[in-house]
Amino acid sequence: MSRDYVIKTLIKMCFVMVFLDCELSFSAQSSNNMKLRGEVENEDVFSAILAKKRRETGLVSLAAMATKNGSIVFSSAVGERKKGSGVAVTDAEKWHIGSITKSITATMIARLIEDGKLAWKTRVKDVFQEYPDIHEAWLDVTVEQLLTATSGAKENFSFYTTFFTAPAHGDSERKLREIEVLRVLRNRPKNIAGTKYLYSNVGYVIASVIAEKVTDKSWKQLVAKEVFIPLNLGSAGFGHPNGDQERLAQPVGHRRLLGFFVPGSEMSPVVDPAGAVHMTLRDLTLYANDHLQGELGAGKLLKAKTYRKLHTVKLENYAFGWAKRVENDWFNGAIYWHNGSDTMWYALLVFEPTSNVVVAVASNDGDFATAEKSAWEIVEFCFRHIGGKLY
Repeated sequence: MSRDYVIKTLIKMCFVMVFLDCELSFSAQSSNNMKLRGEVENEDVFSAILAKKRRETGLVSLAAMATKNGSIVFSSAVGERKKGSGVAVTDAEKWHIGSITKSITATMIARLIEDGKLAWKTRVKDVFQEYPDIHEAWLDVTVEQLLTATSGAKENFSFYTTFFTAPAHGDSERKLREIEVLRVLRNRPKNIAGTKYLYSNVGYVIASVIAEKVTDKSWKQLVAKEVFIPLNLGSAGFGHPNGDQERLAQPVGHRRLLGFFVPGSEMSPVVDPAGAVHMTLRDLTLYANDHLQGELGAGKLLKAKTYRKLHTVKLENYAFGWAKRVENDWFNGAIYWHNGSDTMWYALLVFEPTSNVVVAVASNDGDFATAEKSAWEIVEFCFRHIGGKLY
């Protein structure tokens, strides 16, 4: 075992312990120093806002896009594709969106439900009949509970599974996921289903394996067929969007430890359904706008009642891959949002049906707390100027 391998392993161990804690803090922050009012005269102001935030925070890059009524109002990106490279990011980059993937997985499953292949009340025991050793506490857990973080599933897979597990020779990612899900299902869940909210990557992977089994297709095939293709999300793909790293054709993710940039790698395909999608901010806002329009009864992918179900919170203001935040001083009705990070990237997606506004923010910097604060300040700026109470 090489010294470099040991160092990288210790680094990964540090990050896996905070992986779940870093996402989806419901105390979305308002800016104390961003108090602009009135109309924004031109997009240079928006670019200046992002540039100022990046200078203040030291983030490798920062990009954001805001749409109103489906049209782009603000779009800008500042910083580098790789720290120290001098290669500037643009507003056409592809960004890893982390756990924003969860709502995409839930949307895909909702399409299968509308098509009669699954039901919200489909139970674990309905799909895993060939495995008699599943723990009895899992048998009646439903797809709906798995997608709303109320199934009792633990937060994450083991450290080894999350970072090191890969398909055996000749096996598929789909087979690998089923193997790891069965390891979970043979043990008692962390909570009794339906009693507590517990944000869980594992729950989304179990739900995805259920979808894979009933359709005989992989999660990637299902997401592409049911979400990416119908919405024409041409930039959408899986894993890190690094492309040609020698030419830096796309941004590279950056992981930090104790203030230093350290080597990083992608997580196991086991956890892909919980957080492995990448796409441009334009496609990300198109995706969110379909959910926004769906809430208003005009979405492309699903029936209006299905969109509204996907946006209906269960416990702790969490719905099906979306969190809901109620009215405050800078937006009109309720916002629906989710963030994501695999410790090398950060993304935030927000939409508000009342004002018909979508905002997406991304960075290729895994400094979660810094990126999160900056992202919410940018979101507030956008709502104050194109969709909030002062607009």
